[in-house]
Amino acid sequence: MKRYVAMALLGGASSLVCAQGYVGAVLALTNIGADCPAGLDCKNSSEGFRLYAGTKLPPRYAFDFGFGKLDALEVGYMRFGRGSINGTQTVTEYIPALDDGVNNPIVARSAPLNGTTQADAITAAVVAHVPIAEQFAASARLGLAYVSSTYRTVLDGRSYTSETATKLKPYIGFGLEYDIPAIAKIIGTFDMTKYDAAGLTGNLRMIGLGAERSF
Repeated sequence: MKRYVAMALLGGASSLVCAQGYVGAVLALTNIGADCPAGLDCKNSSEGFRLYAGTKLPPRYAFDFGFGKLDALEVGYMRFGRGSINGTQTVTEYIPALDDGVNNPIVARSAPLNGTTQADAITAAVVAHVPIAEQFAASARLGLAYVSSTYRTVLDGRSYTSETATKLKPYIGFGLEYDIPAIAKIIGTFDMTKYDAAGLTGNLRMIGLGAERSF
């Protein structure tokens, strides 16, 4: 019995190894979603990219749901760039010249405040394709993202806080593909996951254009 199980596992692994592989790259506009505190200037948009590699499943492992197929496994890396928060914050400081035993030597003033949120993610997903027309198809990805996000603040020109968190989050993606035979696929994509660092949470989104090549 063990012999037959081992043979079946080896056969399945061999089929996956022989499956068609592909790689792709996407340049994207990104959005690092976050609530903007009143009185501060926030920039959530940035530029990023997505790199990925996948394997097409052999026909016997693909799942046909009628109008399309769940037919690939994929891993990727996404960089979402940087969002920023700018404004001022009240700080207090001790002024020795005012310390004469009568005057209050501690004064309050406004200081420039800058905060940045940076995020990237490693993803693993199953991929479904839906044919639309000859050489033209839609795709959908569902999986998990290992998201690393960092929030830093600089107050009055000096580093104030810095916190990095790495957490597992859900990941979804959608795409449109136009296949140029023997050359490459031209793809448009939308991808989304979430981040969580320093008490800040929000959606990470990117929309991009790129190319994919099979081998």
